[in-house]
Amino acid sequence: MKKFYLKHYEKISLLLAILFIFIPVVIMGINMFDKPLIVRAQRNLDIWYQITFYLGLISIIFGLINIIIKGKSINKKGFIILSLVFLIFTFSFISTITSDYRDYAFYGTDYLHIGFITYTLFLGFYLNSLSINKKDYKLLGVLFVIVAFFLCLISFINTDLTYRLMFKTFMPYTGLFIHPNHFGYYLSIATIINIFLYIYEKNIWLKLVYFISMSIIFITFIANDTFGSYLAVAICLFLLLIFLAFKKQNKYALIVIILFILLSAIMQNNKGFIVYRNFNELFESMAQVDNGKLSDSIGTGRMKLWKGALTLAKDKPLIGYGPSSTYKLYPKVEVRSDVPHNFILEVLVFDGGICLILYISLIIVLIVFNIKGKNRINNILLLAMLSYLVSALFGNMTFYTSPYFCIIMGMLSSLVMFKEKANE
Repeated sequence: MKKFYLKHYEKISLLLAILFIFIPVVIMGINMFDKPLIVRAQRNLDIWYQITFYLGLISIIFGLINIIIKGKSINKKGFIILSLVFLIFTFSFISTITSDYRDYAFYGTDYLHIGFITYTLFLGFYLNSLSINKKDYKLLGVLFVIVAFFLCLISFINTDLTYRLMFKTFMPYTGLFIHPNHFGYYLSIATIINIFLYIYEKNIWLKLVYFISMSIIFITFIANDTFGSYLAVAICLFLLLIFLAFKKQNKYALIVIILFILLSAIMQNNKGFIVYRNFNELFESMAQVDNGKLSDSIGTGRMKLWKGALTLAKDKPLIGYGPSSTYKLYPKVEVRSDVPHNFILEVLVFDGGICLILYISLIIVLIVFNIKGKNRINNILLLAMLSYLVSALFGNMTFYTSPYFCIIMGMLSSLVMFKEKANE
């Protein structure tokens, strides 16, 4: 049994990551054959969390076992990375057990489930992805893009069948997600991965397939109208152009950027040109200054949420109030929301300033260790991570999008934290 595990543990880790990627397909299969009396988007959320919970639980068990197995092969960079990860987890636990709202801190709300239990699942997905062989990274990327493409494709189709598959909410272009913003975070990662699959593919027919899937994802992504995620991808495309400026793939990068700009310029909804309207509203709200302070309307009202979060953080700057505490705290500062919609402020209020410093340090360390990577995988994963992070400046952690970020961080960590022979 031990020999079998040692021989196949990388494949087990890969399988767990693949199963998480395919959760939307599983949910659509359940929806197809099960006919509930009441059709609600919350149903998808509940199923998604149950599957994520058990996969995360299994992942943390296998992840810890795999760390023990590969312990001797961890280098100095790996020691730094893992130390930061476990310190983040430790201080999150401290903020949880010292919270005045311990039930929310441990379990979160029924909506986003952001509590210490879910943090543990995030850790599981991260640790498990450390043991995925780098040769299988492309397979994971391809499978992720296939699922994302399928969700995008059926988002455009309004039939009884797609309604049954997805249990759509009243908001369009949400995929299986309960809110379009969450689908936007998901697509910000899928878009970057699809772009690189297209740029680096050598087979002309596969390149055409990736171009078609990229176009459909672009269209859905822009129609989704999550402006924070749009800005994230736009920034990554700019960095991509710089990165490939003097390489032979630059012509394909240019095609990607032209397509993105063209679709951004022409796509409309019932409110007008989507991207133009978003930029116009952003500049108008930034121009509104009240006694030297920026307008609360910036970021579709997010400025008020951010100010409220900073007000709360002043009283517990180091440890925080515990996960999901703003659900109870925001009414005290006259803010109508349950989360800050900014991952930096979310960590600050939930887990405290110490945890935030550790979190930012981890991100910086991963960027520094990978920026001079020997192969393109480092750069692909870095841009995918950056795309999610910029999106998260206008969004929040969720149990069904954050694990993708954790898996990417785990893969980035794995590329640099093991001695050469152990990572072959």
